[in-house]
Amino acid sequence: MLLTLKKNLQDFDRILQLNALSASLLMIFLFFEVLIKQFSFGFLLGFLIVSFLLRTYYFSLKRLQYTYWTLSAVVCLVCLYLLDTSSLITSYFLLTLICLKIFEAYLVSSPIYYPFFNWWEYDFRYRSDLVADFHFNNNSYEGRITDIRRNAACLTAFEKLPIGAKVVIRIAENENNALTIEGKVVSTRETSLGRGFTYGISFANEEVDNSEYFGKMRDFWQQNKIDSKREKLESDNQQIQ
Repeated sequence: MLLTLKKNLQDFDRILQLNALSASLLMIFLFFEVLIKQFSFGFLLGFLIVSFLLRTYYFSLKRLQYTYWTLSAVVCLVCLYLLDTSSLITSYFLLTLICLKIFEAYLVSSPIYYPFFNWWEYDFRYRSDLVADFHFNNNSYEGRITDIRRNAACLTAFEKLPIGAKVVIRIAENENNALTIEGKVVSTRETSLGRGFTYGISFANEEVDNSEYFGKMRDFWQQNKIDSKREKLESDNQQIQ
């Protein structure tokens, strides 16, 4: 259950506007289909169902619920179904809608908005999380990095940070070396009491080029995922034997 949710509204509002635009275009298309084709109760019922679906779809994105991805697939399937029975001109229209949906999904498929979690892995020994120290306001805290993609990361911690806060994240590679990178808090979500906060951290920085440091941290995280899977596989094989 999502208790609190905060995000960079300036960027996210544009994504919501794109979602509303594509939904409006689909509704306009269905409305003209009703006018052009012979009216029927079944078509009216389908129109109402799609209207309810699009409304639910919009609010799932606004609240950053993971049902957004299932509803995205449903909306695309509806467009493909209509594509099979539409004329050449309307086919281009529906293909444009599908492209808009794909572009929208790409924009939100980031740790800032929809971080990946190994929720199926209950044993923390085999999770791909990285233990990290982060510094904010001259204080040091401990957290875990659970997702690193697209010049962003997901940081989970018990300390409360404001939107826009600049943090310095430090991840130890080994006893002698550590990766350090500066980022900014773009989104915050609290799913349940006692589980801490999930922060979407952006490493896009106009003043400093973080691409090299981000690349090293991403590679280290990916290697840690591979190592965790290998350790779990070896452990499972030993239990079978």
